[in-house]
Amino acid sequence: MDFTNERTYQNAVDQKTVDQFHAAYEAALSKVDPLLGLEHPLYIGKEKVMTPGRTFQDINPANTKQVLGTFQKAGREEAAKAIDAAAKAFPAWAALAAKDRANLFLRAADVASQRKYLLAAMMTLENGKNRTEAMGDVDEGIDMMRYYAKTYRDAEGFEREMGRYTPEERTRSVLRPYGVWAVVAPFNFPWAIAVGMASGALVTGNTVVLKPASDTPLMAMEFARILIQAGLPSGVLSVITGPGGTIGEEIVTNPKVDGLVFTGSQEVGMATFHRFNQGRARPVIAEMGGKNPAIVTDHADLEMASEGVMKGAFGFGGQKCSATSRVIVHEKVREEFLNRLVKLTKAIHVGDPTQRNVYMGPVINAEAVRRFPKASKPSGSAAMRIRSARARPCWTRSSASSRKPAGIRSTASRARRIWSRPSRRSSTSRKLIFSP
Repeated sequence: MDFTNERTYQNAVDQKTVDQFHAAYEAALSKVDPLLGLEHPLYIGKEKVMTPGRTFQDINPANTKQVLGTFQKAGREEAAKAIDAAAKAFPAWAALAAKDRANLFLRAADVASQRKYLLAAMMTLENGKNRTEAMGDVDEGIDMMRYYAKTYRDAEGFEREMGRYTPEERTRSVLRPYGVWAVVAPFNFPWAIAVGMASGALVTGNTVVLKPASDTPLMAMEFARILIQAGLPSGVLSVITGPGGTIGEEIVTNPKVDGLVFTGSQEVGMATFHRFNQGRARPVIAEMGGKNPAIVTDHADLEMASEGVMKGAFGFGGQKCSATSRVIVHEKVREEFLNRLVKLTKAIHVGDPTQRNVYMGPVINAEAVRRFPKASKPSGSAAMRIRSARARPCWTRSSASSRKPAGIRSTASRARRIWSRPSRRSSTSRKLIFSP
């Protein structure tokens, strides 16, 4: 299979064109402003649906005075209509030739690739990722569209004749489209995970109802518009925004939903799994995070290890299931490693994620801000020690651009915490905190 990763920033590093990368990103930032502050509909079948009197605002977490857009607050009625539209569109979409569905997604990937700097700039404003992380997120979604489409096309839809036990026997293996899938996407990878989950279902002939996180609906809308531009038929993808509890209740109880893909917390994921499978067994693909350890041995390269742990722990403020949230260190190198790690952590640039030198931007919302002090409070063993690496206040007096007015309010995190010897029974050691 002829496949090449998008790899935008790493290519710039390898080709020594990093300055051009930053210039292209900053040019895209200047083009984003006219696209912000608009009201966005629900995409249900052929219709663009509004819910008068029931809307919510998408806020820039780095500048809570900036409204990125107004979105519809769908309820169970709208969710049911989206599911009906997906069920109605399923037979024709499933009957389409595998190569035609695959080629549509290859066209969509090309459109997204042409817009990738604009998409990365939007993501920085919507969820606070710095520019290289945002571009990595966009690249990953484009890669998944291309990889799934090419794999499916090259395998001719995974339909093939099998071996014969007798000369008269005819046996074929057929991968058949399954039906209507609900895709519930998270805020932390609002493009890569939403695009990846939805594309895998769609290219194989299923229809999808996509419910993005309420903190990041803009990226899902951009995905829908790109697919429409690439030629996706009406009803094959519906996008509904609004409260997860209300929409989720319709998704898990509606018998027309044949499968569910979910990324989020273990508590919500397990509850959804059990509710969705009451009455009949239906497939659920759930990614529910973890408590990821790095292991540092007594012969490790401590410079490399400390840098890797710092980046793994504090990239995107630790707000991802893949974040390094535990480190198991050999006693002989513990103090040296910890000192190196604290030093690197103190040097992290915290601030406006649109700025070139900023590594860590805001946490996603006010609830995440409130969660940080609670998560930082020692619990369990009295032997626990906290090492704090504090940053300067973020942008409180900045007026450098229209995106950062004086007196700006943000959900920026001003401290990063490292626990030394926490109790194994403490929530610090056992729970996914999603915080720096």
